[in-house]
Amino acid sequence: NNPDNLKGRDPDYNATKIIDIFSGIKNEFSEAVCLNSAAALIVSNKFNKLKDAYEFAKKHLESGKALTHLKKIQTF
Repeated sequence: NNPDNLKGRDPDYNATKIIDIFSGIKNEFSEAVCLNSAAALIVSNKFNKLKDAYEFAKKHLESGKALTHLKKIQTF
C-alpha cells in the first residue's frame, strides 16, 4: 500500500471517497477506517483482540448500515 493513496484532494474527491467507504467498497481508505475503528474499539474495551475489532468494523461497513445512516443525516 502506498501512503500517498490516502491523501485527500478536492471536496468532490473526498466526498466520493467517504461514500465509497460507507458503501463497503474495499480500498486503502476503507482499510484505514477499519484499522482506526478497530483501535477505538480496543481502547473503549469493546474488544480484546485487534483482529476481532477489525473484522467487526469491516463487516459493519460492508453491511451498508453506515451508508444508510449517512443518508438519514443528509436529510437534516
